[in-house]
Amino acid sequence: MDYLYFIPAEVECDIAEDLFKLAHEYGLKTLKDDCEELMTKDIRVQNVFKKIHFAEIYEASRLRKACLLFIVFNIEEVFMTQNIYELNRETLLELYRIKA
Repeated sequence: MDYLYFIPAEVECDIAEDLFKLAHEYGLKTLKDDCEELMTKDIRVQNVFKKIHFAEIYEASRLRKACLLFIVFNIEEVFMTQNIYELNRETLLELYRIKA
């Protein structure tokens, strides 16, 4: 609610996705940006595929780019713990282009 009154609010990591969805629905750009930034800082081997999927659904381009770079820099560890088939063809091609 703080964002509706233009007062900065601290967003907790565990609710960032839900807040992002609401901000996306209601066109609250500042809240979306803050949530996206927080989600970007929380990328881990265990959640990178979930976050990239979220970013693709909600058109969170900065989060998607951060996930792609995270995968590239941690590719062995990511693919040992995550199923590569969870990524769509376009994402796999983009990863290949970044890595090349």
